[in-house]
Amino acid sequence: MIACKNSGHAVEDEFPEVRKIVKAGATTKTVLDYELSRYACYLIVQNGDPVKRLLLWDKPISPFKRTVKR
Repeated sequence: MIACKNSGHAVEDEFPEVRKIVKAGATTKTVLDYELSRYACYLIVQNGDPVKRLLLWDKPISPFKRTVKR
């Protein structure tokens, strides 16, 4: 988030906080999470450790492809 702030972008726009409901045993609870914009994903990849391999993407994603299969 520091890189986002240093680049002049609003952190709240690129990393919006969301609440998700998850099952916790027999009950449910809300947890804090973040939705990442495309720019936020770019910053994470650019500022990551170059020694570590990315597990999500083994190949470049086409700019025409809108969804990522998991």
